[in-house]
Amino acid sequence: MRYLKKIQLAMLSLGFLGVNSFFLLFFTGQMVLPKIILAEATLILLLIIYSFYRIFRKNEYDEFSTNIILLAFFVHCLVVYFLVSFDPLRVIWFQVLISLVFLFKDLREGVAVALLSIIVVFLGNETYFSGRQGEYDVQLLWTFIVSTTMISGAAGVMSRYYQDLAQLSYNLSRFDGLTGVLNSRAFRDECSRITNKLSDKGETILFGVIDLDDFKNINDTRGHPVGDEILVSFSHALKDNLTKDSAVGRIGGDEFVFIEYSDSITRSAIFGIFKNILQIVSDDVGFTVQASLGISKCKVDGFEFAGAYRDADHQMYTAKRAKTDL
Repeated sequence: MRYLKKIQLAMLSLGFLGVNSFFLLFFTGQMVLPKIILAEATLILLLIIYSFYRIFRKNEYDEFSTNIILLAFFVHCLVVYFLVSFDPLRVIWFQVLISLVFLFKDLREGVAVALLSIIVVFLGNETYFSGRQGEYDVQLLWTFIVSTTMISGAAGVMSRYYQDLAQLSYNLSRFDGLTGVLNSRAFRDECSRITNKLSDKGETILFGVIDLDDFKNINDTRGHPVGDEILVSFSHALKDNLTKDSAVGRIGGDEFVFIEYSDSITRSAIFGIFKNILQIVSDDVGFTVQASLGISKCKVDGFEFAGAYRDADHQMYTAKRAKTDL
C-alpha cells in the first residue's frame, strides 16, 4: 500500500499543479475560460486539498480520496469535452483518466470507464447532431477508439503487474517469511494501531511473550526442518485459538508475541488456550513440545510497547526458570 500511497500523492501533486496552471493562465489573461470551467477547477482544487489532508492524517493510502479524485476527473473530462470546443485534443483527458482508473482500481472498472469514454466521445461528437457543424470526422473518431483500446490494454497489464509487485513487497515487509505472522516491526505498528483505535482509554489489553523451551536442542538433535515445522505449527495454532481481537508476531528465533484486546477474555483463559495450543503442536510433530508464557496487563491509555514487552518478558523467564528449578 505504500506504493499506492506514493502514486496517489504524485497524482494529487500533478493535479494540484495542473489546476493552478489553469488559474495562472486565466488571471494573466493568456486563456479565456467559461465560468463553469473555473467553478469546476475550483471544486477539483478543494477536493485535492481535502484528499491531501485525509492522506496525511491517516499516513497511509486512502481509497476514499482516490474515488473522489477519479470521479472529479471524469466530470472534468465531460466539462472540457463539451464546453471547450477550441481544444482539438481535449479527448486525451479521457485517456489519462482511463490509465489512472486501471492503476488505482481493478480491471473491470478500467474497462468500464474505457467503454464509457468511447461512448461519450462517439455520441457527443457534433457530427451526429443534425444542424450542427461536425467536430471530429470518422477517421479521428476511429483513431481515438483504437488508441483508447490500446492504452486500456497496456494500462491494464502494467497496473496488474505493479499491483502484484506492490502486494508482494508489502507482504515481505510485514510478515515473517516462515510462519506468516507479523514480523517485529509490523507487530509494533499493529500495537500502535490497535491502542490508537480503541475509544475507551480506560480499557486494558493483554500483552504476551512466548518462548519455546529447549528449542536449540530440538534443532541440534532433530534437525532444523523439524524446528521449522514446530514454528509453523505453533504460529498457526496461536492465530487460530486467540480471538479475532488479537495480533500475533514473531520477534525472532523461537520467540512469539501477541496482543489480545477482547474484553471477553482473561489471563486465566489465555493460559488455558496456551495449554491447548501446545497439545495441538505436540500432536502435529509427534512429540511433546513445551513453551513458557508471560502476560502483561496494560492500560490502553499510555500504552508503551517497550514497557509491556519488558514486563511480559520478565514473567515469561520467571515461568521458564520455575520449570528448571523443579
